[in-house]
Amino acid sequence: MLAAAREGDSAKVWAWLDAPDAVGPRDINDRATTASGTTLLMAATMRIDSVAKLDFIQELVRRGADYNFRDDDALGIYELACTAVEFGYSRADVFRDFTLQWLNTPDVDRPPKTVASIILTMAKVPSRPLAEAFFALVRAGVPT
Repeated sequence: MLAAAREGDSAKVWAWLDAPDAVGPRDINDRATTASGTTLLMAATMRIDSVAKLDFIQELVRRGADYNFRDDDALGIYELACTAVEFGYSRADVFRDFTLQWLNTPDVDRPPKTVASIILTMAKVPSRPLAEAFFALVRAGVPT
């Protein structure tokens, strides 16, 4: 299911989530027993390459996916999203919009290395949308 989430296959993910298994409904925040304890939301943020994918991420959050989860390597949602941009899996303009969405979500932890993550990403993938994401983080008071 993580591959479907990473690819933005919303029909497959919703069908899986909405179909109860043998013991009851599935939890949107279940961690994979492989892939470093990744959740569906984490997998989705590993490739933010379209507006449709951003809409999919918003729907995951609306359904209860938790932005505050960290994988077994202590990486959070935002760090994973930065890494995806750095390696060319995500579009900078959609990442900027994801940043604004993430900043406007109540009760989201703002880890201290968030700004450092985007600075490292910008060093490898300079672009106006990434600069706009960076300044949105600074304006929001994310620690630098």
